[in-house]
Amino acid sequence: QGGKLTALRYEMPVSSAQIKGCLLLAGVAAGVPVSVREPHGRSRDHTERMLKVFGAAIDEVEHDGAAHPRVRPSALTGAAIYVPADPSSAAFAAAAALIVPKSELRVADVLVNPLRLGFFDTLAEMGVDLKFEQRSDPIGEPIADLVVRSSKLKGAAPPPRRSPSMIDEFPILSVVAAFAEGETRIEG
Repeated sequence: QGGKLTALRYEMPVSSAQIKGCLLLAGVAAGVPVSVREPHGRSRDHTERMLKVFGAAIDEVEHDGAAHPRVRPSALTGAAIYVPADPSSAAFAAAAALIVPKSELRVADVLVNPLRLGFFDTLAEMGVDLKFEQRSDPIGEPIADLVVRSSKLKGAAPPPRRSPSMIDEFPILSVVAAFAEGETRIEG
């Protein structure tokens, strides 16, 4: 017994890509404008990117110095998509390569969306020999080949604003930190 959806400007209590995506998709389905404000850094933006590929009228509005997604009534159309390798899944294999001496790992076509690379940004701060090679953008999401080599690790303290971009990787980051020299502090 659902009612008619109306326009919405929602201020989220916590950053959540899942809730943000649900609200934006509901706005598209209902044909009403929806904007979502996240409090502590942007969460993953895959829904926004895919909505653009499918023709949605989606943009960003500035509020308090940050960009927040907004969708307006629009019709969607089908499109061919390419699904790249998941950086969260690649993180576990990368961690193994880091701690096993003389290891090298290559993963082709890993998603390198900046809002998903918090774990790899933190690894770089820990001194990891890590590269993204052969970058491309086949359909609205950047990809690259990930190359990771075993490395001498040092502790790090990623800034709290990075947490939404590596929320799924906190468990494996804890394992990597156990092999690092010095303290690793995770906050946020």
